[in-house]
Amino acid sequence: MIVNDLKQSMSMREISLISGIPLSEYYYVPRSRNVTRLDPNIREMIKRIASERPTYGYRRV
Repeated sequence: MIVNDLKQSMSMREISLISGIPLSEYYYVPRSRNVTRLDPNIREMIKRIASERPTYGYRRV
């Protein structure tokens, strides 16, 4: 990677300014997402309530 080669002779701030890549983007590490899915029975109950009561908002359902 070009940035790793340049790090020996230039500071990361200088490399960032020249390349136009923000430092935060260079150091960004995505987090792993732990998504838990709803139980199918609960999902069906929510759908049933929402169809029976169309005026209920998402908080009330």
